[in-house]
Amino acid sequence: MFGIIGAFTLSFFLCFSAIAEIKVISVSGKATYGGSAVIANQVLEPGQILDTSQSASVILSYPDGRKLQFKSGRAKLGAMKSELNQVELITGKLFGWFLKKRKNPEKAHFRIKTKTAVAGVRGTKFMIEERPKKTYFCVCEGELEVSKDQQVVALKKGYDLWQKQTSNTLGTPQYAQLNMLDMVAASVSEMGGTTDPYWRKDNNTAQ
Repeated sequence: MFGIIGAFTLSFFLCFSAIAEIKVISVSGKATYGGSAVIANQVLEPGQILDTSQSASVILSYPDGRKLQFKSGRAKLGAMKSELNQVELITGKLFGWFLKKRKNPEKAHFRIKTKTAVAGVRGTKFMIEERPKKTYFCVCEGELEVSKDQQVVALKKGYDLWQKQTSNTLGTPQYAQLNMLDMVAASVSEMGGTTDPYWRKDNNTAQ
């Protein structure tokens, strides 16, 4: 009986470990996690602070197909759960590329916490930048559900939003800045993907 229970426990542990893995795909420049240097192919356990120095970049891969790139800043990788994962962006830039489509894309299963609001990720290609007094959100493909207190704004493909720390209300989405969409596309390329530059074809980011 003990052998069966032990085998089941080990199997459950290995399964959970596989689910919880956050793998470092690449590192450019100086980066640390929990105070220790980050290297390629390293597996990170959630709950620590990721530090990327000025001009440094780290690309992470999640087992469900998500890829995140952090540049020149700090972020806390939250504990992974079955229905909701969370990253807290403290400073710098975060780029996201979600490889797989979820069965219920209308539900935001991944949250990114910033100093001004929380972004629930529904879409595939986006960026968030945390600055000293404001946060920038930009969606290249898919959608972000930006929320603050009881307010919610749907940030759709081709739009961006600036949110000031001093503001109690959410900002209004605008057509995204072309150079920012280019930046998202460049990051996706670094993560191994491609993006159709629709914003350059018709010079109108609203789709």
